[in-house]
Amino acid sequence: MRCLLDENVARRLTAVLTELGHPASHVIDLGLAASMDEYLLELAAEFDVFITFDQFLQPTVWHTARTAMLSGVRIVRLRETATERLGTEAQIRIVRRCWPLIEQRMGPDSDVRLAVISPGGELLRFRNVSPIRAMGGPEAQ
Repeated sequence: MRCLLDENVARRLTAVLTELGHPASHVIDLGLAASMDEYLLELAAEFDVFITFDQFLQPTVWHTARTAMLSGVRIVRLRETATERLGTEAQIRIVRRCWPLIEQRMGPDSDVRLAVISPGGELLRFRNVSPIRAMGGPEAQ
C-alpha cells in the first residue's frame, strides 16, 4: 500500500513504512506544507492510504474525506489527547505495533476505509464503506 502522510504526522514514519514494504511520502517532502486538507484528501486518491491526526470536523473537509473514502482512499487516523501528545517515537511504536492489523483489515480487497488508532495504540476501530456512505456529517463520526 502506498502511503501519504499528513503534515501533522512524523516525517520519520515514511522510512518506517517503507521498511515495512509500503512506499510512503510525506506532504512536507512533496512541497505541500500548509496545504488545505481538502487538497490533500483529493491527492490521497493517488495513494492507497492517508495517515493523519485530523478529525475532519469542518463540514467541507468531512465531505471531502467522505468522498475520498467512498472512492477507495483508506484513512488511518492517529488519536492523541490534549494531555497526551504523540511524539515521533510514540508514533513509530504505535504504527509498528498496529500495522500488521491495518494491512490485514485494509488490504486491496477490503471495504474498510477508516482505521482509528488510540493514543496508546491498543484500540483500533475500523469502519467499512457502508456506514461511511450513510454518514451525513462529521457529527456521525
